[in-house]
Amino acid sequence: MVTTIKGIDLGDTGIRESSLATRKRIEDNQWKTVKKISDEALKRLKKITGTETGEPAYISFPISKFLEEYGFSAEDRTIKTRLAYTLRQSGNIVTQLGEAENRVVPDNMKPFAYSYVPEEVKESMGLDAYCMKNLSKEMKEYIQQRTQKAGAKSDIYDLLLVCDYLTAHNAHKQWYKLMGLKLSADLGQPVMRTKEALEDLIAAHILLTGQVKRNTRGKDTICRLAYDIKEYSTLNNQLLSGEAEDDYRAGKGSETIVDERLIERKIETVDEKIIPMDKAKSMVQSIQADLDKGLGLSSHEKLTPMNDSARIENIISSDEFDDTLSKEDMVCLRHLISRLKNSSPNKAESNESNNEKALKRLQDLLAASQEENNKLRKEIANLESEKNKLSIKLEKHERFNEAYAKEARKAMNQLISSVSSSTEWFTKIPAKKLDEDNIAEFKNQVFEAATGAQNRLRDFTYSELVEPLKK
Repeated sequence: MVTTIKGIDLGDTGIRESSLATRKRIEDNQWKTVKKISDEALKRLKKITGTETGEPAYISFPISKFLEEYGFSAEDRTIKTRLAYTLRQSGNIVTQLGEAENRVVPDNMKPFAYSYVPEEVKESMGLDAYCMKNLSKEMKEYIQQRTQKAGAKSDIYDLLLVCDYLTAHNAHKQWYKLMGLKLSADLGQPVMRTKEALEDLIAAHILLTGQVKRNTRGKDTICRLAYDIKEYSTLNNQLLSGEAEDDYRAGKGSETIVDERLIERKIETVDEKIIPMDKAKSMVQSIQADLDKGLGLSSHEKLTPMNDSARIENIISSDEFDDTLSKEDMVCLRHLISRLKNSSPNKAESNESNNEKALKRLQDLLAASQEENNKLRKEIANLESEKNKLSIKLEKHERFNEAYAKEARKAMNQLISSVSSSTEWFTKIPAKKLDEDNIAEFKNQVFEAATGAQNRLRDFTYSELVEPLKK
């Protein structure tokens, strides 16, 4: 059990249990809206990028613009991050880096390009299906290998996403303050998935966490990523010795709180069977030495058809073979020389040049076709967006008409009721008491009833507001 300070326990993941329950309750309330909008986005991507072969056809998919179609504000960060997470987590969506429009930006600032594929295609793509802006191929493979070895229960997407976020904040180079709830919110990742992914990364000896006292009340959870088993061992020693706290606090005098489980995580590097650099270098030199022994010609001269034909010509012109070769042999050799000359390097180079030109033409045609295809996909995406906006607008108009008709019926009922009451009052007046004042009052009551109904319809307002998701 982690040592606590005044009852505040952040645990290994930097998440308080009380906050965990509250956040999960909020996410459950949001899920219906997130699910509905995610299903619509998947339908759109399937329609635009789905191919007969199932191969990915990536296209830019601005999530903010898509949300605006449904009445959500582009500033609504919560629904935006949750939609992005849900899409990339889907078994049918693969991603790669896209291009920023009308500007040049570094890779980590480029938007994602999305494609809808069958689930078996995404599965066959492996780690390539998950584009991460801050993780190298080697990092992704290391995360997969270590977590599989540790029997991680988390989806590989969640593990990569957490590591990508922490790497973007340089947690692989320095001790970083781990705030699990903020990490979850920034990624749009359900908090329980965040907690489980952090725990699996800790168990896989990729993530190290510890706690340091603040100068004020409470404590911080600090973390560090290790993409190498030897580095993990070094960082673990830093955590245990207090050096990690010193690096994080830069001499502020805080005290590291060591959990007993941290000691249990100490890695046994012997089991990893690391090959020393000098031994590996010796092995390479040995292989290179063997390659020089008997593998090919000792002169390393490359034989070519031209060399062979010239050699045969020399044989024919040599005096020592004048009497040894028959006429049939001479004819055969000359025929052989002719065949070799026809396949000379010049002709081969010419054929190769023609092949290269033909290949280049095909590549240019393919590139032009792909570019045209991408343009058409973008046009389809824009048309789908406009179609959806018009469809939603039409639905709102239909609902407005229904609401207005309902209001009109209420106004008419109110008018009939007021006029009936006024008429009933007027007819009960005895004829001998009927005068101009009574008649004027009756007319005034009818006029007020009609005016009231008219004003009610004139002032009718109808707005269908989308309730924003609460953070």
